[in-house]
Parts: sequence; C-alpha cells; structure tokens
Amino acid sequence: MDTEIKTIDDYKRLYEESFTNGDHFWRQMCEHFQWQTICDKSSVLSYNWDTSSAPIGVHFMSGSQTNVCYNLIDRNISLGFGDRIAYHWVGHEFELKKSLTYRELRDKVCRFGNVLRGFGLRKGDAIVNYLPDVLQTVVSMLAAIRLGLVYANTFPGYSAQCLAERMLDLKCQVLVTSDVYYSYKSFNDLKRYSDQAIDICRQNNHEIKARIFVKYLSDGSYEQSMKDYSIDLDPKLDHWWHELMHNSDTDCPPVWVDSEDPLFVIFSSGSTGKQKAIVHTSGGLMVLSALVFKYAFNYSDGDVLYCSGCLGWITGQFSHVYGSLANAATVV
Repeated sequence: MDTEIKTIDDYKRLYEESFTNGDHFWRQMCEHFQWQTICDKSSVLSYNWDTSSAPIGVHFMSGSQTNVCYNLIDRNISLGFGDRIAYHWVGHEFELKKSLTYRELRDKVCRFGNVLRGFGLRKGDAIVNYLPDVLQTVVSMLAAIRLGLVYANTFPGYSAQCLAERMLDLKCQVLVTSDVYYSYKSFNDLKRYSDQAIDICRQNNHEIKARIFVKYLSDGSYEQSMKDYSIDLDPKLDHWWHELMHNSDTDCPPVWVDSEDPLFVIFSSGSTGKQKAIVHTSGGLMVLSALVFKYAFNYSDGDVLYCSGCLGWITGQFSHVYGSLANAATVV
C-alpha cells in the first residue's frame, strides 16, 4: 500500500493490476501485515461459483495465520506509533473528553482480554456488545479479536428481543453492556433490556457466563440528577467493567488464527423477516479495510478521521476500527 494515487491513470493502473495479476497484487497488500505463518503462494485467493461442483465460497490466504488485533495495535507500536493518539472521544457534553494513544489502547485491550479469559472464554467462543459509542466498545471488540473470539455489536437502541436473538444465534458467553444509554435527550435503560434478553435466552435453554456493565453515567449526561442513577446487580452474574479492569494484567499474548476464521458477525436489519447473521473473516477484512481506507478515503499519514457511523453497524466498525487502525490513523 505504498502506491500513491494522484491521478485517474494511477487508479486505473492499480485497478488493472488487481485483475490481471491478482495473486501478486494481494500478496503485496498482505506484506504490510504480520502473519505468523504464510500459506502457499498459489492459494492467496481461491473461489468457487459453480454450485454443482462445491459450495459457493471465497477464501483469502486460507491456511495462513494472523491476529487482527496484533496488526491494528502492536504492529503500529513496533513501527514507532505507540505515542500517537488512536482515539479522541467526545461525549454528549463537549467538556467530556478522553484520548488514548496506541500504547494505552493496547494496555486496555490486554486488560480486558485477560478479563474475558478469566471467565473461561477460549478461541471460537462468542461475546455480544450492547453498548453506545464509547471507548469501551472498541476495547471489547479488540480484546475479543486478540483472544480469537467472535463478537457481535448490537445497536443500543434495539429491543430486548433483537438482543436475545443475537445472543442465541451466537451462543453468547459474555454480554458487555452499560447501565444506561443517553442520546438526544432520550434515556434508555439498557439494564432492563438486557435483563429481558437474558430471560428470553433462559427460556431457550441458554445461559451466559457473565454480564459486564460499563458505568456510562459516570461520564456525565444532560441531566445532573441522572449521575446518581444506580442499578441492582446479580452477584452471580454481573460485574462492573472498571472493577474487573483494575485487577487485570496488561500482558495478554495474541492468539493466532487462520485467515478464514470468523472475526465478527453483523446482522441484517431484518426488513425481510428474521435478522440474518453475516460472518466476516479475519485476514480478508483486515487487508481489504486497510486498502479501502488508504485509497477510497485518500488517507495520508497523520490525517484524523471522523465518521458519524455507529459501532453497531458495519460503517462504524469498518471506519472507526479496522481501516483506520490498520493505517495507524487517529479517530474522533
């Protein structure tokens, strides 16, 4: 991704190369990332569209091992970007501001990775994030990826039924949520909704191992009186994020996974019936998001990105996390 696109002819040359010499093109893109093992050159990209011969599918770097979290954070630190700001977060009240460097982000991700590991989660297990657009959402996503887990982000405006369907489909082991969600002067009791979702899961013979609460109102809200809002915790199930993080270690080695292993699941809006789970795999999304961010957004080193897309949707995740961090960008 060292090629600069300054003219339409530059774009056409790059586009043409991706078709006429695809294996070479994509292998060049892959060289910008850390791979624990590399597959045979002949299998960079394979696909089948003939339903009579085999299931339809596309495979990217199948057999190669990587870890997307390592490439989004640790790789950038090794390249000298540890003190660069990864995220500027601004709350609903503009005086509420936080910033995280890449090194600070890694520490938080590793802490939460060890929290999840402490609940017995292992490669292939799933968590669900039912959170607003706060830094903890990104940390939870990246911690799951670091351990080889699968996550699904659920828009915090969704109902308990929508949340429960996602938890059941993924056989969710841990639910990460917040006490409330406050947006556009609307107060949403996420605790009540997650209670209802857990009840629905139990009615379908599924139990989660833990529910972790981010104390959202500690960061402020429009109504001063709401800062004293409290929730009742189930001592057998519930935990506060800040308490778990305080006692957690910052050493959390990445779990190397196959390029074709699941990275996260995002659900369709359900406009044509039951919401449909769409699985995104590790290596392909990592490389593609980096390339699109670099060329479609015309990113140059040091640029700062703002995207209004919510982390509950693919636009927010693609821009706020994958494409941006893959290019060592700063995100608002």
